[in-house]
Amino acid sequence: MNIKMKPLLQEDVFGHYVEDLDTRKIAETINAPHVSAKISTLGGKGRESLIFTISLDDKSLWPNGIFENSRYLIFIVNNDTNSLELVNKHYKITEKFRKTKVKSIIESINKINAYINSIK
Repeated sequence: MNIKMKPLLQEDVFGHYVEDLDTRKIAETINAPHVSAKISTLGGKGRESLIFTISLDDKSLWPNGIFENSRYLIFIVNNDTNSLELVNKHYKITEKFRKTKVKSIIESINKINAYINSIK
């Protein structure tokens, strides 16, 4: 994992550098065929969230080219609560993922990768 980031604060998952966050590099560190990472600023400044949309199938194998028809996962890393949560998944994925506290983005990536490895 070669992500160069400024040091993260204990109470803040993103630190104070959301503008500098390269979501493409973060997405490349997740072990899945299709990964998208986006920053949501819906909560306002200081309450940004990082949203991962992950498909366990290659994009060419999606029925009708629709993301939701693949074996998909949607994770949110909440900055204000320092938590990682699986908010949506394909109905055929039966393994549960408990909402968990994280101290950094790297820790959340490691937990996502561990979960993906457990369901493959």
